[in-house]
Amino acid sequence: MSNDKVQRSNDFLNLRLDIHLTFACLREAASAKAGILAFGIAFVEIMVRSFGQFIESFL
Repeated sequence: MSNDKVQRSNDFLNLRLDIHLTFACLREAASAKAGILAFGIAFVEIMVRSFGQFIESFL
């Protein structure tokens, strides 16, 4: 195998690895964002309910 073919093969393998790692990182980031969003929604819901109960206690 010539050096040219070996280099192209290595470049292709590196590209495949880079793409795989990029998508793995994107999946992890999306998962983290989804978790943060779910926590934020739950927190806001709890705060709204608590505030509603607080207001009702004065009525």
